[in-house]
Amino acid sequence: MLDAGLPSIRVRAALAALRDTGHDLSSLRLITDGRHVWACHDDGEILDALRAGQLALFVAVDQVAADVDADVRAFSLERAAFVEGLTAQG
Repeated sequence: MLDAGLPSIRVRAALAALRDTGHDLSSLRLITDGRHVWACHDDGEILDALRAGQLALFVAVDQVAADVDADVRAFSLERAAFVEGLTAQG
């Protein structure tokens, strides 16, 4: 985190906040952009470590992608049926 430009005081604050929430630091992946620190769990939960472990995001991306894919397929079938109906009438 220091190599990414995060000041040491913010590194200490992030680690303290995560420790205070009871998270096992060895099971987390910490990510920083030099200003923020996020703690990522294997289940997709992402915590904002500099906001006392506040949940930042919890999305099962694979499920969202599957839902969008199903919607696109359904739309494509409906569109094909609609176009076929138009051409059959004409």
